[in-house]
Amino acid sequence: MVTKEELEAELLKGRELIRTRAFVEAAEALSATCEKYCTKYGEMASETAESYLRYGIALAREVEMEEEMNGGQDVFGASVPKEIATGVAPEAPAAEGGASAEGAGKEGDKGEG
Repeated sequence: MVTKEELEAELLKGRELIRTRAFVEAAEALSATCEKYCTKYGEMASETAESYLRYGIALAREVEMEEEMNGGQDVFGASVPKEIATGVAPEAPAAEGGASAEGAGKEGDKGEG
């Protein structure tokens, strides 16, 4: 039977593959890792949660990458902002005219005075 340390090492390998954008390899590796976690702990055990999560991320990113390469639309659709689907925040636009964005739109500034 596989040890906890071996499972953690496999999970780390999958995370590294995702980080390096090797999504196909990550999905394959994490699929096997999920199976091993399920065999050791059971499908619904909390110990399997991260392996499921990482496997799902790898699959979603793999499909998204394939869609983009084929000129298709965003795999998550127009109703889900890309920064929500991917967890990547958009870059903040530069302030125009030297005005500070801070203080703009505060509730106390509207119509009082």
